[in-house]
Amino acid sequence: MLIIERRARMAGFQRPTGKSQRLWLEEMARADETLHEAVQRFTNTADEMVFGKRTTLPAQNATEIVRLLSRKKISAMQKDALT
Repeated sequence: MLIIERRARMAGFQRPTGKSQRLWLEEMARADETLHEAVQRFTNTADEMVFGKRTTLPAQNATEIVRLLSRKKISAMQKDALT
C-alpha cells in the first residue's frame, strides 16, 4: 500500500485525508475492470489478514496490484478522471 500511495503522490493523485485506503483504491480503479478485480482481491485479503483467520498474503494478491498501478498508469487515470 505504501508503494501505491507513494506512486500516486508522485503522480499528483494523493489519497485525500480521511478517505480509507480501500475506498480510495476502489474509486481509482473503477473504470478499469482488471485493476478493479485486483483491488478487490488485495483489499479482501488484507481485511482477512487483519480481521480474520488468514495469516499470509498470497504473493499474487500482493504483487499484482503494485504491478498494475505504475506511476504512469496512475497519471493516466488521473487525466481520464479530469476529462
